[in-house]
Amino acid sequence: MAAGLWCGATAATDASAGAFNPPAGRGLAIVTASFAGADVFHDGAGRRIRAPAYRKFELQAHLEYGVTDWLAVIARPRLSSVTTDHARPIEANGLGASEIGVQARLWAPGDWSFAAQVLARTPAAPTGGFEDGGGVEARLMSGRRFALFGFPAFAETHVAVRSRKGRADEALVDTTFGVRVLPTVLVMSQSFVTQSLESPRRAWRRGAPLGSGHMKAQLAVVVDIARDWSIGAAVYRTLTARDASMETGASLSAWRRF
Repeated sequence: MAAGLWCGATAATDASAGAFNPPAGRGLAIVTASFAGADVFHDGAGRRIRAPAYRKFELQAHLEYGVTDWLAVIARPRLSSVTTDHARPIEANGLGASEIGVQARLWAPGDWSFAAQVLARTPAAPTGGFEDGGGVEARLMSGRRFALFGFPAFAETHVAVRSRKGRADEALVDTTFGVRVLPTVLVMSQSFVTQSLESPRRAWRRGAPLGSGHMKAQLAVVVDIARDWSIGAAVYRTLTARDASMETGASLSAWRRF
């Protein structure tokens, strides 16, 4: 939920999102604690399999700052803790795969905004292989502000490619719809789709003819409690999965504008 929500969090009279860069000299810090778990796994053909349960806790900071009106820097350090319920339980704690990079506004006609983002994903600490080994993520973002029955609202779509070990291996499509239902309350509905880019031959050989992937849905609420402070809460669930777990989770966050 922390990913790029500058304008939607900053103004009671406005509602927009990550494609809208922060103004020069302004920034946003969000600290999010998330709790998730799963005990059902879908194989590469989409069949439901009972799998050892796991529980995951993550603490992530999202920091973005406007260097200019069109260029922002972004950092997302993360701490992770994962515990499995194998016959011999495995517990992994440490620095999770984190991100640092820049976001550039490409075009902003009227209530639209288009931006590009490039993030370097730093490798996680060697704590059991639960996190990926880093890489690069490139993202194109579009957003539009509008009024919905008189309420400030926004819609946004992100399309991204993520690489590991020097090759593109995942495509991502994220969508967000938000509306400020009260001057101090922002409600958001979000979806996150991830699809493997592995070759069809390799996917077929390992029993995943459609490749691995999943779709998650999230409902989030952000409440302004002071001029520069907000608190947020969210719940999410994996709706479909192939070669992935059916995960359920929730998060709490604190937002600070500066």
